[in-house]
Amino acid sequence: DGTSTSPIPVPAGSYIQAYMTGLLPPGLQPGDTDTSMVTAQIGGREVQVYFAGAPDYPKNTADWYQQVNVAIPSDTPAGKTTLVICSTPPGGSKVCGPTVDLYVKAS
Repeated sequence: DGTSTSPIPVPAGSYIQAYMTGLLPPGLQPGDTDTSMVTAQIGGREVQVYFAGAPDYPKNTADWYQQVNVAIPSDTPAGKTTLVICSTPPGGSKVCGPTVDLYVKAS
């Protein structure tokens, strides 16, 4: 359901990895990346996407298992906020994953 059952706060200013399915086009090979079609928001604020693609591990899972790395802005307030990741493939419509809870601690 997109919600952690045991929240571990991440420091503001750090990077997180989100794993998902269905946001990137099929056929990615491990290590393939394309950030041009992916956006992310933390607490309703657009944040930098540093990697969007097929992780290098485990092998043979790139078609159903994708990774997106984003930075949590250093001025993000401590406490509970939200993360949402969206993708707009060329010629396609914008698709967003579920909004998930993200717990941030002061950096």
